[in-house]
Amino acid sequence: MKNQEELLSYRAKFLEPSPMLSLNDKAKQLKEQGVDIVNLTAGEPDGRTPWSIGKAAKAALDLGLTHYTPPGGVKELRKAIAGKLRRVNHIPAAWEEVVVGVGAKQVLSAVFQLLCEPGDEVLIPTPAWGTFIEQARLADATPVLMPLKQPFVLDAETVHRNLTNRTKILIVNTPSNPTGSVIPSEELKAIAGILRGRPIHILADEVYEQFIYDELSHTSIASLSKETRQQTITVNSFSKTYAMTGWRVGYAHTTPLLAQKLSALNSLTTSGTCSIAQYGALEAITRTPKELERMTKQYEKRRNLVLEQLGKISLLSAVPPKGAFYVFINIKKALNGKETSAQWCARLLEKKGVAVVPGEAFAFPGFMRISFAANRGQLRKGLQRIREFLREE
Repeated sequence: MKNQEELLSYRAKFLEPSPMLSLNDKAKQLKEQGVDIVNLTAGEPDGRTPWSIGKAAKAALDLGLTHYTPPGGVKELRKAIAGKLRRVNHIPAAWEEVVVGVGAKQVLSAVFQLLCEPGDEVLIPTPAWGTFIEQARLADATPVLMPLKQPFVLDAETVHRNLTNRTKILIVNTPSNPTGSVIPSEELKAIAGILRGRPIHILADEVYEQFIYDELSHTSIASLSKETRQQTITVNSFSKTYAMTGWRVGYAHTTPLLAQKLSALNSLTTSGTCSIAQYGALEAITRTPKELERMTKQYEKRRNLVLEQLGKISLLSAVPPKGAFYVFINIKKALNGKETSAQWCARLLEKKGVAVVPGEAFAFPGFMRISFAANRGQLRKGLQRIREFLREE
């Protein structure tokens, strides 16, 4: 009999777990062992899911709404999402064009599976959330990485330079994970103009749309024109905006045909999203803008704290993020050509108990990402330990 590895598919042989989740798990394990850990890896809000969302989910449970839902999501939630897309994102969405999934990750995976064939290319600006790269590979596509220069804002010239007759998808992630960059409306228009008339899909990850700072605003690329909307799959999630990472509810807005195919794929894979979680999400999406604005202001204050503390560390530098809740920090001076950023971050965890994500996880070595979704006390402690770590080098 063949050994176990030989029995695996070629996809399984290159498959590795998400580095972000792995690092987060490692930090939690060390904490459970009694180690004083400052965990700055987590891409999730530190607060609890708002009480009213849990109450709505419990009410659904008490009403017995615990059976299969349509694979594309319950109609009430899809209608509410379509309303939000029209009202907030200025995308003229019909509820039939909305598909609910088990978090944005599952939705993204389904999109790649439905659109990609061997030989297709997916354009991915880097630094990039590593999931884009691995999901493209799992769908037999070829990830084409487009390294960006600071301040890490995707531009039309970079897109145009990387287009080929094999390009199938362009990833547009604004605000960006891990850099927090926000693509201005005019640049999005230029990107859309380059792609107009081409058989290319725009995969717009807008999970961090709520978290925009410095009085900037978010523009959904699908709102720019009818033609661009027909090229775009807009993906979003309840995880970050409403502190619902464990509920696993995400959604896509796309063309009626692709929405039907996404629902069909859901019917064959997940059978649909947890009914109770969907009713919690329905409550979440009706929450008032003022509540969300308070959360955004809180994150902006934390961002400012991190930038202030980083300014005191001469070996580190960062472009101030305009959105999301991460700072992507240049650590090349600290590395001094002696080790990789992954090795440096591993030593930081071992010696000082500070967990961060190395740039390798985003196809961009020489950097590290810290999350300011952690509370202010943890942020201060973590940055102080990083200063001590560098002084002791």
